[in-house]
Amino acid sequence: MDAYNQAEKPDIHGMFEKPQSAGQKLEAAGHVLAPIKYKLRTALMFADFIAIILYVYLVLIAAGINDMLNSRFSFVSRTMLTFYCVIALTAAAIIFVFIYKKDKTAQNRLEKENHLRTDEAVKVWLSGFDWGWPILFVPTMILMAAGGLIGLILNLIAKDASAVVGIQQFVGGVIIVFGILNAAVVIFKLKPKSLAVIAAAFLVSVLIMLLYGTSSLLRFLRFFRHFGVANDPLGYLLLAYVWFVFLRLIWLKSLYYYWVLLPQKFQIQAGLFESGNVVDLADLRCRIDTQDVILSWFDIGTITFYFPGLDKPAIVNLMTGIHKKTGFISRIITEKTV
Repeated sequence: MDAYNQAEKPDIHGMFEKPQSAGQKLEAAGHVLAPIKYKLRTALMFADFIAIILYVYLVLIAAGINDMLNSRFSFVSRTMLTFYCVIALTAAAIIFVFIYKKDKTAQNRLEKENHLRTDEAVKVWLSGFDWGWPILFVPTMILMAAGGLIGLILNLIAKDASAVVGIQQFVGGVIIVFGILNAAVVIFKLKPKSLAVIAAAFLVSVLIMLLYGTSSLLRFLRFFRHFGVANDPLGYLLLAYVWFVFLRLIWLKSLYYYWVLLPQKFQIQAGLFESGNVVDLADLRCRIDTQDVILSWFDIGTITFYFPGLDKPAIVNLMTGIHKKTGFISRIITEKTV
């Protein structure tokens, strides 16, 4: 993302650089809010993992029963060895959760938010974590999922198999070209003007080809087939699903690697156990980068916390909902000033 080039304007106490959207007005969080049902939310977010584990158990149990019925059962068969491994992994996970529940000292991020939501003394706060670069390729992930769904629909309704393959190749080409543009925006920081020039050049080219007849345009569109892969639609859905799994694992990690900004202090949690890392706001500086216009369209930006007088590395977070979070940081600064 582009460097933060706005002039630094510290507030009256010199604690923060003035955020880019400091004038944005947001209502402070209420003194007491309803707690979040985070356990239900977490279970729903990873419901597919639970379903997959149950499916594996059902398949292995069915295979074992089938071996018994056909007199092929053995405690050292491939099916039973696989079953032992699955049971061992499940038992290890249960033991880990049990030990953690018994000995944990750190609140996870959602527990912390519930504590703040029900604390009458806390008027406004902000918690956050770093999504990292995978969040920047969500548009490509969504397009992959859409391409997979289009392919499945075509397989159901189309009668000409060769035509379906051609369309799948075209869709694959579009996905690859879009992915390249997505990477260019992330890596080379393309501006809206640059994308507008590319789009205008593409439209002009299409109009010129239409002047020579629709056959010219069709030949150009067929050229996208060379970029694409006649992949099974489930392949695109699988790629999108794997990317979605990465994002959920980042979210899962964020339960114990997060920060909380309060009017009095800045708390840092890193790990399953209480880190006890608290910084006074007098030792904290905050920089908010929303200069990348394209990322700002998707409400994505960077918040950097650094500590000039302390021996601590800077905390750089790529975050969603950047405009709302900027407003809350302004409210926290105001609360501290008051």
